[in-house]
Amino acid sequence: MTDPIGELESSPAQPFRDDLARLYRAMRPSTIACVNVTDPSCLPLDVFLVGTSRVWMVDWEAGRPERSVARQLVQRDDAGGLTCLASLQPGRGSPICGSHVPGSTPCARFHAAGSAHRYCANFSLGREPRVVISDGSLGRSTYFAARVEELVALSATPASAVERAVQECVRAGKMDHSVDMASNSIELLISVLPPSDRVDGPFDLFLAVMARRFGALLDAADARLTRDLTELRTQLFVTQIDAHARELYRLVDKHVGGLYFATHPLDPASDGSWAMHQGAALAFEILSRYFAFDFESFPAEAFLRRQPHDKRVVQAALLRPLPSPSRGAPLTGKLR
Repeated sequence: MTDPIGELESSPAQPFRDDLARLYRAMRPSTIACVNVTDPSCLPLDVFLVGTSRVWMVDWEAGRPERSVARQLVQRDDAGGLTCLASLQPGRGSPICGSHVPGSTPCARFHAAGSAHRYCANFSLGREPRVVISDGSLGRSTYFAARVEELVALSATPASAVERAVQECVRAGKMDHSVDMASNSIELLISVLPPSDRVDGPFDLFLAVMARRFGALLDAADARLTRDLTELRTQLFVTQIDAHARELYRLVDKHVGGLYFATHPLDPASDGSWAMHQGAALAFEILSRYFAFDFESFPAEAFLRRQPHDKRVVQAALLRPLPSPSRGAPLTGKLR
């Protein structure tokens, strides 16, 4: 049973963190998994780790989970000095930090470092959170990215490179490398779709290698090549997000589990206007084949809201797994 999340009041730059802290207290999950959250500062790891929940961080970038935990463990004590959250938890110091030495607060190995982001220079991961290195999309992102250099090198023209890339995207869609975690095991899943300039990693890599290989030929792309690139971008995005949704559905506890999915659907432009983050709508369309909205536990007014401090638009929802995935109608969205 999930209690209502309560009134939403977000801090200036961390609306997702505030949502998740409230969801954590309302759901009281025994298991939590953060799957490929590009900016882990939006995760209230300091809240998660001091409780009794088992926490996983699934990330394709080795080292990022450790850096994220290290930064969130450094806190201010009542006197305004720096201390370590691990040292403040009786019996929990060593599970959180592999370098923890019990007996004092902060522990004898605590050494604050950094400026904008403070951390302990001696921190090392303990048993919590448990880190799994994976792309979270059944290996599809990793496969395509690994093929880019060769497929472009073998192509005589930009058009033939795009044709080869489409073929590799089809092959990527057959990848089925699941995260090394048990099915139906996670009560609170977390996925945050990054801003549009970071969504298209494999596609951006392909464009960069194309530009290096073909230069002016790519700059002079005709209407057909532009259309083919748009279709490739959409195909890659759908291939990755559908695999991500399938993996989230596999992991979530089908009885009490939920998925917190969030993004910024609009990107502010320099002229004061707003640009639609087209991937956000397409991602929710894909997720709706596997999950349903839970507006009883997480209020509908939180689905799309504008932050009072930085004026950014936030889109977030708590989703519950469907009894079985739906094939649904053909997808209508397309990236441009």
